[in-house]
Amino acid sequence: MPMALCATSAWWSSFVRAETPIRVVCIGGALTEIMYELGLEKYLVGVDTSSNFPSMANLLPNVGYARTLSAEGILSMRPTHVVCSANAGPQHVVTILKRNKKIHFSQFDSHHRFEGLLQTIKELAYLFDVSKKGDWLTERLLDEWAPLSAGHGMASGGGKASGVAPKVIFILSHRGSEIVVGGKATEADAMIEYAGGMNVASSLKGYKSFSKEIVIQTNPDIILMTQQSEKYVMAVLKTHYFSSVSAIRNQRFIAIEANQLLGFGPRLPMTVAQLRKAFFV
Repeated sequence: MPMALCATSAWWSSFVRAETPIRVVCIGGALTEIMYELGLEKYLVGVDTSSNFPSMANLLPNVGYARTLSAEGILSMRPTHVVCSANAGPQHVVTILKRNKKIHFSQFDSHHRFEGLLQTIKELAYLFDVSKKGDWLTERLLDEWAPLSAGHGMASGGGKASGVAPKVIFILSHRGSEIVVGGKATEADAMIEYAGGMNVASSLKGYKSFSKEIVIQTNPDIILMTQQSEKYVMAVLKTHYFSSVSAIRNQRFIAIEANQLLGFGPRLPMTVAQLRKAFFV
């Protein structure tokens, strides 16, 4: 199992036990959810824009978008700890935070896998000396995951639900930016795989610019998107140009809140179950 935390040690854990008050800036919606699940929300003094669940997280000071962070904004919150996702940036800000001797900087990566989520929980719980709560959360998620993985080979990283795998394409758009599709090695690709679908954009790697031809030629059965992107994506798709596409002809659109769909946090089993049900109606 890959290590999700870049730098963790017993010394860090002893720091948490010995020093007060603890002030945590959490960058990454999944990490914020885990902090709440572990009962560590009392330490939070700031979060990023993706940290919108549970709803109480919206009341915390916000440091902005995870990929365009400001070192000054984070440091102004006087954190003792900064915990962030692998996509936090820009890199020079990450470097500043890592080099700050007054801050314990931790970076996590789920690697778009259920096993990576469990490792992140383990490392985060250890860092803040709540390993028993981490074990409890892990057991709960394993129980939720068991009926999803049974008979589908998901424990080894793949598998599909019973029946013919529907052809799925994930399309993303944000206000004022280009529309892209989710190819191989993306959160969207992993979620489609876990739910038993076939990602028709898997010939691409990463998130790539939207191509009308990709949608028409691959003729997906289902179009998956985030709720935040829905109105922009639908504005493009509901044109005569795409009228022959199966998903559009049959009105098979699925929109899920971005952090729930792509965050790989504690709601992962619930989201996979939700997607699987929608894929195989």
